[in-house]
Amino acid sequence: MLLTIVIAVLIISGVAIGVATSSDAVMFFVVPIIIIVSIVIGLLGTYLIYGSYVTFYKENRARLNLDDEIEYIEA
Repeated sequence: MLLTIVIAVLIISGVAIGVATSSDAVMFFVVPIIIIVSIVIGLLGTYLIYGSYVTFYKENRARLNLDDEIEYIEA
């Protein structure tokens, strides 16, 4: 959620800067750079989030195998 908000703020601010200056150079150079930076931040954030899930799974997968830890009591 936070990553989406950061990207949205970057894109909106870039477009606002372009509209406020009403310069073609700003619209064609600054706005695409801000959009590319926001995409890179989004990819980096997604990579870090996915990597943390994978690391957590690899460290705790022994706990997920409950079949090995269950002791059966014979009646």
